[in-house]
Amino acid sequence: MTSQLHDLPRQTEPAAPRLVPRVTTLTAARRHWLLVAFVTVLFTGAGVAAAMLRQPVYTAEARLVVGRINISAPGALANFPGTTAALASQYSRAIDAEGVTRRVARRAGMTPSEVAGWVSATPIPESPVIRVTATGPDGRDAVRVANLASDGLVAFTTETNRSNPDTGRLLARFTQTAREVVLQRAILRRRRSAYSDAPTTARRQLIQATEVRLQVAQLQRETFRAAYDASAQSQSATSLAQVFQRASAATSDRDRYLQFFGFIGFVAGLAIGLALATIRANRVVRRRLGLR
Repeated sequence: MTSQLHDLPRQTEPAAPRLVPRVTTLTAARRHWLLVAFVTVLFTGAGVAAAMLRQPVYTAEARLVVGRINISAPGALANFPGTTAALASQYSRAIDAEGVTRRVARRAGMTPSEVAGWVSATPIPESPVIRVTATGPDGRDAVRVANLASDGLVAFTTETNRSNPDTGRLLARFTQTAREVVLQRAILRRRRSAYSDAPTTARRQLIQATEVRLQVAQLQRETFRAAYDASAQSQSATSLAQVFQRASAATSDRDRYLQFFGFIGFVAGLAIGLALATIRANRVVRRRLGLR
């Protein structure tokens, strides 16, 4: 009796998958170094070309120094560094004030908004020095605007320090009290003359009241005189900000962008070149093995 097991069809085992060797990136770079070098140089050149085609920005810098010291004032030497540094920080924030931009715009042939976009000012920390910078598409214009902006900031701060809104009011009050003194003196002379013609108690009391009003008017006149003198002297104070170093040359950002764009192109080209070399090397291996 024939066994039924021999009648069953034999099952064949599936063939094991064929392993395809992979080429590493380092090996691919060695085999196809010309491809890697070509792509790297191509992208680096593209980055350099993009930097060259870009319009460069020029920057010019002028410097101001803030502060005058009065060695006769108590504590002047001790408070001088902190005070001037605080003034430098305060003055630098006024670079885009209307009083500055209008001055610069008139002389530079620009609009105040254009001036505000070109110029900036920053204080050097813990020092009385202010850096006034101007940026623009032309080096000579940047130098000119930087110097005009520094002059404008000096003029603006000087005018601000000298302007005192109380001066006009004090002068008006002094004029009013001076007229009152003249009036009371005239009244006093008339009443003394009338009293000498006919001395009475009522006329003597009028003379005494007029003398009191005259003294009050004189006191007010001297008070407003002193206040007005102090206000006028404060207006004649010299400028606290002066030009320390004028802008003479402008620097371009072209070299910086050449390095930056060139580096970006180099890195991108190297990465893409290595990827292409790896892909090509693995395709060659598969082709040799008869695989697609």
